[in-house]
Amino acid sequence: MKKEIISIQVLRGFAAIAIVFIHMNGIIRQYGSSHKYLFASTEIANAGVDVFFVISGVIMAIITARMKGGDTGALSFLLRRATRIYPIYWIYLGLFVIGNLLIQGSIMETSGHLTPMSVLLSAFLIPNQDLPILIIGWTLEFEIYFYLLITLLIAVKRHIEIKYLYAGSIFLVLAGTFFQADLAIWSLATDPLLIEFSMGFFIGSLYLKRPDLNPTPFLVIAAALVLLEIFGLSAAEVFDMYGTRFGRLTRFGLPAVFIVTGFLFANPFFRKYSPPILESIGNASYSLYLSHLLILSIIGKLWAILGLARYLPDLMFAVILLAGCLLWASISYQYMELPMIRLSRRLLHRWQ
Repeated sequence: MKKEIISIQVLRGFAAIAIVFIHMNGIIRQYGSSHKYLFASTEIANAGVDVFFVISGVIMAIITARMKGGDTGALSFLLRRATRIYPIYWIYLGLFVIGNLLIQGSIMETSGHLTPMSVLLSAFLIPNQDLPILIIGWTLEFEIYFYLLITLLIAVKRHIEIKYLYAGSIFLVLAGTFFQADLAIWSLATDPLLIEFSMGFFIGSLYLKRPDLNPTPFLVIAAALVLLEIFGLSAAEVFDMYGTRFGRLTRFGLPAVFIVTGFLFANPFFRKYSPPILESIGNASYSLYLSHLLILSIIGKLWAILGLARYLPDLMFAVILLAGCLLWASISYQYMELPMIRLSRRLLHRWQ
C-alpha cells in the first residue's frame, strides 16, 4: 500500500482497538472490582474485523494495480503476502502453545484441542472444524484464502480485473448458499464475508481512478448504519437475518464498506491533521491484533494477584489494559514484526 495513504493506517489502528475493547470487557468482568462488564455492549466493535477485511481488499487493489500477470507474478505476490502474515503470527502461536504446555490452567486463552494436528493446521491457517489454537487466527484464514484467489487471477493473466473477482465471489457465495457441506474449507470458501474483500478491492480500484471523491457522503452513510445497528434497527433486525449466513455481512460488513470508503477518500485531511501517534498505532495494528489476548490475560492475572481491584476502579483497569496492549504492540512491531518481515524478504529476494 502506498505510504501516503495515512487514513487507512489510522483506520487499521481504530479497528484493532475495537477488537481489543471486546476482549478487554471480558477481562474486566473476570478480574475487576465489580465483576461486571464495564461497557454495556461491545457488539458494534465486532465491525473492526470486517473493516480489516475491506481494508485488505483495498490494499490488494493498490498493490496489484501495475503487476504483470503470469506464474512468476503470481508466485511473487503470494510469497510476499506470506512473509507479511506468517512470521510474526508463528511467534505468537508458539507462545500460546508453549504457555499451554507449561502452565496448568494457562492464562493464555486458546481454542483448546492442543494436538500435533491442531498445531500444524493452526500454523498454516488451514480451516478445520475447530478454531485455530490462537483463536483470532480464524480471520487470517480468510485473509489467506483471499490472497489465494488474487494469486489465481494473477496467474491466469487477468490483471485482477474486478469483474472476474466479483463473478467468482458471487458464484462461490451462491454455491455455499444452495449446496451446503459439513466441511470447514467449503464453509470458508463460500462464506459471504468474501464479498467484503471484493468490495474493498472495488473501493481501492475506484480510489486509483478518482482519488478526489468527496468522503462526506460515505461517512454520513456509515454513521447512519452504525446507529441503526446500535439501536437494533439494522437490515439484519428488520429482515430477521441474525444467525444466518448473511447476518454478519449485513450488520457489520455494510457499515465497514462505507467506513473504509470514507476514510480512504478523506486521506488529504489525515495527511494534514492526523497526529503521528495514530499512524503509529495503525502501523502496529497487526502486532496489536495478534498479541492483545496474551497481554490482556497477563495484566488481568497480575491485577488479581496484586489485589488491585480493591483499590482501583474498573475504569482505571481498562485504561491500564489498553495502554499495556498498545505499548507491547509498539515494541512487538519495532523489534519483532519489522525485523522479521525484512529478513524474510531478503531471503525471498535471494531465493528468487
